[in-house]
Amino acid sequence: MFNNCNKKHFYLCYKLFWLFIALTGCITSSTLYAQSTTFKEHQIKAVFLFNFSQFITWPNFSFQSEKDDFIICIMEHENIFTNIVKKVTNGEHVKGRTIQVIRYNRNTKISGCQILFVTDKAQYDIDWKSVKKLPILTIGESEGFVNEYGIINFILNGNNIHFEINHMRAQENGLNISFKLLRLAKIVK
Repeated sequence: MFNNCNKKHFYLCYKLFWLFIALTGCITSSTLYAQSTTFKEHQIKAVFLFNFSQFITWPNFSFQSEKDDFIICIMEHENIFTNIVKKVTNGEHVKGRTIQVIRYNRNTKISGCQILFVTDKAQYDIDWKSVKKLPILTIGESEGFVNEYGIINFILNGNNIHFEINHMRAQENGLNISFKLLRLAKIVK
């Protein structure tokens, strides 16, 4: 950077160099802050997923046997949220069933999922008709999700995460949501 500077402009080049370094540092630190904020948001949502499972009852026919695992399917383009949910739910159980977290793809048998979390970017990658009326708790994170497809949707409000529930759709899918959970949510239908 200093090679093109003569003595007359050296001081100006020197200032520009340090301004460049300072701006690079600001951009890098704001990017790291955004990434850590997203990571914290994912962790909070993962805890929500587990907690939702404690306040919802699935019909007996959701499982083929008493020993079947409780399956949380994550539909995302990356593998980031799946790994976070695995860490949060490691060693946990839902009503005596071991939790298994899998990344959903087209080869996954959707009827085997008890919870299906769909990221904002992946919501158009699924045939929602195949999910309709199945006892699957569908959870999303995009505006209008509970009106179109899902049962629970995360809502970001500043630094806070809230959720809305389409109680009617949950009932249509055979899921019984505890009043304790319903009173914490914004009810859409």
